[in-house]
Amino acid sequence: MALITGDFFVAPPRTILDLEAALRGAYVDDAAGIIDRFFAEHTLSAITVTRPISARRSRRRWRPPRPPREDAHRPAAHLGRVSRPDRGSPRGRRIRFRYSRPFATGGRCPKPAQLLDGLVLLGGGPWGSAGDRNVPTLIEELTLTKAALQKGLPVLGIGLGAQLLSIVAGGSVQQTDFVFDVGEATRVEPGALEGYLPERFPLVVYGRDRPIPPDDARILAVDTAGHPRYSRSGRTRWASPGTPA
Repeated sequence: MALITGDFFVAPPRTILDLEAALRGAYVDDAAGIIDRFFAEHTLSAITVTRPISARRSRRRWRPPRPPREDAHRPAAHLGRVSRPDRGSPRGRRIRFRYSRPFATGGRCPKPAQLLDGLVLLGGGPWGSAGDRNVPTLIEELTLTKAALQKGLPVLGIGLGAQLLSIVAGGSVQQTDFVFDVGEATRVEPGALEGYLPERFPLVVYGRDRPIPPDDARILAVDTAGHPRYSRSGRTRWASPGTPA
């Protein structure tokens, strides 16, 4: 049995579901051909994909999925390249992540007592926090985020996670419609992130509502409309309303 998982920025949105349907019941030896035919017969657009990739080539680079470890709000939400075992990445440096998926059957939001060395709050897709369509575990996650800050733990918020962090840190959230957009962010503080934040970088926004950083936050990058897209509060709090690509 194979599981297709990850963040898929693809149009039309049902492409992954159609691919799963095409592979249902297929033998492993036939999968490469089925995938090649699927992409040859379907027209789609996908971020970072410029042409169909041969399933036979990609299959040689495939590795068995590792147990998820860390706080996600939807099935596709994960740390992506950050959690890969590449040299230089956190995982490659033996920094482990423990995933929590409150939306899954039997899943629940971690208790403050379960916090370890830090907290990463991921995006929520269609969920927000400004009242129109709040994530069901909003109160529990705000409580968890507050406990992490009180303990002085480093906290990174991405998408919906940035909203949660903004609320707890003394900022607010502006209600907006759901947005799926690929734009660009520009660094406004020289030397941000010890010089590792590029002057310009792609930014994917997939979600609703927009965090307003607290007054004491340092704005590190903004989008083309001038909205903060990367901020830092104190020494241990970082927020990104979108996903740096």
